[in-house]
Amino acid sequence: MKTRKSDHWLLISLTALVIIVLITSTHGNAAQVTAPTNPESKVYKFRIQSIASASDPAYFKNMGDFCERVKALSNGQIELTLFPLGGIVPLLEMFDAIRLGSLDIGLTYGGWWSGKVGAAVEVESGLPYGIQNPIEGYTLFYDKDQVSKPWVSILREVYGKAGIQYIGPVFGGAATIVSRRPLAKLSDFKGAKISESGAEAKFFEMLGAKTMVLPAGELYTGLAMGVVDGAGWAGPGKMFGTYKLMEVAKYVQWPPTGCTVLNLIMNMDKWNSLPDNLKRVLVDSSRIFYLDYSVEGYNNDIKWMRIAKSQYGVQETGLPMAERWQKGKELRAIYAAKNPYAKEMIEIELSYLKLLGYID
Repeated sequence: MKTRKSDHWLLISLTALVIIVLITSTHGNAAQVTAPTNPESKVYKFRIQSIASASDPAYFKNMGDFCERVKALSNGQIELTLFPLGGIVPLLEMFDAIRLGSLDIGLTYGGWWSGKVGAAVEVESGLPYGIQNPIEGYTLFYDKDQVSKPWVSILREVYGKAGIQYIGPVFGGAATIVSRRPLAKLSDFKGAKISESGAEAKFFEMLGAKTMVLPAGELYTGLAMGVVDGAGWAGPGKMFGTYKLMEVAKYVQWPPTGCTVLNLIMNMDKWNSLPDNLKRVLVDSSRIFYLDYSVEGYNNDIKWMRIAKSQYGVQETGLPMAERWQKGKELRAIYAAKNPYAKEMIEIELSYLKLLGYID
């Protein structure tokens, strides 16, 4: 029986999650989490802010679990007090607050900080048509046996120059767009009005679309009234589950246009105040957090894809895969020219995508 493209994506994503579970409990490049023995009794107290609101289940479950895990694995030597979106500083002030020390740790989106540290953080966050699932992301960021230089080593240098410690990536889930009409060939994108930002906006502009940015809370009305023909922001879990866009947009780019990667970053002075064994606790706990967020996002995306298709008549659409990968390569050439760090990361990514057989 022929496998549909959506089933294929679900299959490799599910396989990816199983593999991550295995690698986080075995030897090698994966996290080796053991409670450290530290002769010092000093307790380090830090404030950590999420990009998720207090009403977001991920805020309570995943970030709460992360904080509890850090405390347990540090034998109580690290205590993290968790704040929701805006709990200490507004969203787009998080980078400077962490750099200056008014906020200790943050779950953020690197693409927001390109104006502060350069294009490499947009590459970090996931350019369209790169990694397609959590295991590929984990490999790209961490696995020195599969890639010539893990991305985390580059990003720690990039953020370090700004006085910030890059603890690690957090897989944010699928990234896609929904639309009022099919967007299945290049001519469909010509003149289409799409709400997108950052690298995704640049990508759709390459296809001939006109982009603008509507706040998430205005996407429903914008699609219903024809202000935009399509909108991208997150995966089906957020766009269908939270914002109910399947009521006004009956087409979704699937397999997704890519994946969103978040990060955990920390004030450098606070990081340097920790002994090495406690630094390792934060890094290893962030790897498990990567898995937790992957599972949460994956399950939510799949749940709402099924609901949208079965109950609301949503249909899958998208360019032929060969065209998607080609346009993805063209976008990467633009970013590679922006600075040496972005170029190095893209060269590593393209080599890995060739290894996976996605591109020639």
